[in-house]
Amino acid sequence: MDSTVTYLGPSGQEPDGGVRGHIDVAYQEADDAVDLLRDALRRIGVTLPSLGVDDHRIGDVHLVELGRVRPDIALKLADVIGGVAP
Repeated sequence: MDSTVTYLGPSGQEPDGGVRGHIDVAYQEADDAVDLLRDALRRIGVTLPSLGVDDHRIGDVHLVELGRVRPDIALKLADVIGGVAP
């Protein structure tokens, strides 16, 4: 069974900037996770400019790059996460 699908990023191109083609499902899952996280962060007024799918994989899993943030953003994230953590 083929585990690749045709997937285009928001720009209508593959994430690597190439033309339409096949990429693996794991990349699509990571890209979907990035989109969901970006939307959730936007709702609390946080933007992570470096948020995206990392070029590195661990086994069959693509990593999500969160990037660097200013201290005030880190504190805001900690407040939000701390407010919902059990």
